[in-house]
Amino acid sequence: MARSRSDRNGLRRGILAGVFVVLFLLLFTVWQALVVKNALTDAAADLKVAAKKFGEGRDRQAAARLEAAASSASRAQRNTTGPIWWIASYLPDVGDDVEAVRTVSAVADDLLGGALPGLTEGGSAARPEAFRPVRGRFDIEGIKAAQPILASLADDVSKGNARVATLDTPGLIVPLRTRVLDLQETLELADSAARAAASAAELMPTMLGQDGKRTYLLLFQNNAEIRAQGGMPGALAIIEAEDGSVRMTRQGAPRDIGTFPRPFVDLTGEEVELFTTRAAIYPQDTVFIPDFPRSSSIVSQMWERRQPEELDGVLSVDPVALSYLLRATGPVRLAGGQVVTATDARDYLMREVYLDVRGEKAQNTIFADTARGAFDALTGGSVEPAALLRAVAEATTERRIMVWSERSEEQDLLAGTAIGGDLPVAANERPEVGVYVNDSAADKLSAYFDYRVDVSARTCSADRQTLDVQVTMTSTVPAGVTLPTSVVGPPTNPTRPGDILNSVYLYAPPGGYIVSADLDGQEPPLGDYTYRGRDVGAVTVGLERGETRTLSYEVRTGEGETGDPRLITTPGALGSGMGDVSATAC
Repeated sequence: MARSRSDRNGLRRGILAGVFVVLFLLLFTVWQALVVKNALTDAAADLKVAAKKFGEGRDRQAAARLEAAASSASRAQRNTTGPIWWIASYLPDVGDDVEAVRTVSAVADDLLGGALPGLTEGGSAARPEAFRPVRGRFDIEGIKAAQPILASLADDVSKGNARVATLDTPGLIVPLRTRVLDLQETLELADSAARAAASAAELMPTMLGQDGKRTYLLLFQNNAEIRAQGGMPGALAIIEAEDGSVRMTRQGAPRDIGTFPRPFVDLTGEEVELFTTRAAIYPQDTVFIPDFPRSSSIVSQMWERRQPEELDGVLSVDPVALSYLLRATGPVRLAGGQVVTATDARDYLMREVYLDVRGEKAQNTIFADTARGAFDALTGGSVEPAALLRAVAEATTERRIMVWSERSEEQDLLAGTAIGGDLPVAANERPEVGVYVNDSAADKLSAYFDYRVDVSARTCSADRQTLDVQVTMTSTVPAGVTLPTSVVGPPTNPTRPGDILNSVYLYAPPGGYIVSADLDGQEPPLGDYTYRGRDVGAVTVGLERGETRTLSYEVRTGEGETGDPRLITTPGALGSGMGDVSATAC
């Protein structure tokens, strides 16, 4: 039966009303999206100012800015709730974008409204000043008071990081994808920093000797001769801590340990294959092994055999970390009158010393003087605390400062952290790739060695990813310049003076393996090894002056390693080695 005219008009009116409703919902959602964007922008700006004021010790001003940031985050979160946004999250094409905005707003509201205010509400307990030594003494009770605040913050940041990390960025519109990727990177760094701060607050009281005197060996790793962990130890020192008081009792060099006629400790067969027996004969070569707990255990036993101290742990720092620390302390004047600043510390300690100072003993004296001057400045109390924490955070992230404790309960807290410097051996969802470099000649040319590692996830199949790892290496040794033997090494070196020769080791993710290697378009001789369950591919690469070469690996991850890849690199003289790391291909 044909519909009446009134029925048809009613249908038209119904359709028209529906169109108006949809149009209204779209316009309302767009308006809300603009409100959310502006609110999140305001929150980010206020948070940046709050962090600056907090670092300066201006708690009241920091709290006011933090309150403003929390209000903006709450406004953003309120404007992403309700039936309209819930419906929109299920729409094709835009659903993932809507869900991403809702997640980011909720995480911002949780952190700014709940987690971060605890830093200012806690008064001085969690301020940077609580971790600043005054006249060589740390306030142990102040650090202990900060523990619950920092532990709670670390837990909240970790939860927020986990939520944002699950967002599927490839499906987002480009502007939103960029913002979310930036936030994911920022939150991952914040997660690492928060966990490191919480661990430090838990570890420091005991490691600073609240229960009795502690004795540590400090290694000054010089990246001018690159080693897997950073550089060859050129200077050593003994640090003692008791009831929060810290002092450097004496200084020395690897010659104070000396060499051993045969391996001092039992190395595994894998270690001998990869690093030779030198890692247990020469203290300078213990850091061939890219695992700080393992090398620290070896060098501490070496020290105790030849020297009177019984060690409670090992600490490590390199010249680049020192340059970061000098930003907080200001310049250091050496015994010889030389002033070392944050700007020139790298060049002076890794280039100029070897060019201008003859003799290993005299060079090591300069390293020792610099370490002593920086230590005195750090522990004297004049250091700016926020700048100090920033310097330590940057150096720790790049694995330029590392700590090992002889006590298992403390080492358990350090395990898996950047400052712990251990080699990951357990598989997890995120595939871990390691690229480490050892100098294959006796020279100081690593001060002119620049390199970068990029990791790209290509495909995902059967819960495994295929990763492309590209190592780009460049020699910056100046052409036409005659460098002294102290830089280019002795005539017995296997290279021409000024040429760089390094061994590059790629550690595949636990459970994964290396498919192939390529050096400048040719298949190179590839040393195939295994270390603690990880497949290792070693390639020796020579670089002429000014030359750039590219070493590429194809890697398959372990089963179930479907998350975003992670990368660990040897920190070099000219950079950390860290390039771009893509998101997962799964």
